[in-house]
Amino acid sequence: MDRLIGKIEGDGAVTVVFTAAIHGNEPSGYHALKRLFDGYSGESIQGSVYGLIGNVGAFEQDVRFLEKDLNRIWTVDAAQEIEAGTKTLSTTFDEDREQVELYAQVKEIMSQAEGELIFVDLHSVSSETCPFITINDTLRNRRLSKKIGVPIVLGLEEYIRGSFLNRVNRLGYTAIGFEGGNHRAANTVQNQYAFIHLILQYTGVMNLSHQDLQHHHNQLSSSLKSSFYEVRFRQVIEPKEVFVMEPGYANFDFIEVNEHLARLNNSPVAAPFRGRILMPLYQPKGNDGFFIVRPILGVALWLSARLRKLPWSPLLRCLPGVRRVQNRPGRLQVNRRIARFLVIPLFHLLGFQCRHQTQDYLVFDPREINPV
Repeated sequence: MDRLIGKIEGDGAVTVVFTAAIHGNEPSGYHALKRLFDGYSGESIQGSVYGLIGNVGAFEQDVRFLEKDLNRIWTVDAAQEIEAGTKTLSTTFDEDREQVELYAQVKEIMSQAEGELIFVDLHSVSSETCPFITINDTLRNRRLSKKIGVPIVLGLEEYIRGSFLNRVNRLGYTAIGFEGGNHRAANTVQNQYAFIHLILQYTGVMNLSHQDLQHHHNQLSSSLKSSFYEVRFRQVIEPKEVFVMEPGYANFDFIEVNEHLARLNNSPVAAPFRGRILMPLYQPKGNDGFFIVRPILGVALWLSARLRKLPWSPLLRCLPGVRRVQNRPGRLQVNRRIARFLVIPLFHLLGFQCRHQTQDYLVFDPREINPV
């Protein structure tokens, strides 16, 4: 299959790049984009739109991935290898080849884009769910996401390393993930199609009629209001471990502390605290059993947006236990033996992302990055 699903190149300074099927068993984004491009009749748009298949080989075989998860290998080191041309594709995994080819196509689009560049990654999940958005918590991502009117989840990037959108975000671009529904649900393609149009409307690429705009919002509406949630826990599945989720859980279901949620190697897995469950795993492949999220107070979001306008890095370095990491602009390391209370919530409030943590240290990067 051709990796390029379609493209529309019009007048305007905004370029929107949609990726679909970066997990090959999530076909709804592809079908929604195919419908968009096949139905385009030449009307004027204010910008350019591209649709790309993420993992062509896995998509053709209708599996999440062939040898390793393509949405977990976008590390800084991997990007540097690709840029330097040092990946030897004849001896690497299929997903390494997919990564190199996808990266080349994205870089070509980047080189041609003259104005704002926005990335949108289309997904679905193995459980029942309402549509929702996942983002790195940058102010630009927030502003665009809030206009869609669905729940927004922050903080997945602190638990999932090497995602495609996280890499794009670290380059300084707006990047939004969308979970359109269950992999095989009848309305998931419709949800993706509505979301694509809303993104194009609110980025200024399209100018929808009031009737069409309302129709697409209605398509995505659910009983769960448009609120922000933060990931607070991830159930990890290590290689060769056997994980079985208890049946019947849907995204954003309430769970109680010690509630029996799953079995891992035939031992019970209980919820460590109250919250809402997110993306319970009901498929054979994947290393994330489930997540637990909690709502974020509106006042915390309002305060953090204002605090981020201040230059916190040099100020924080004056605190006990905080020091700058050499050769990493803005990166801070915190000694947990000295700074012992509410460190992560404080740094989140000030606009930092926890990149790494050990028993002794926490490492933070600023979230707000200018495009390179």
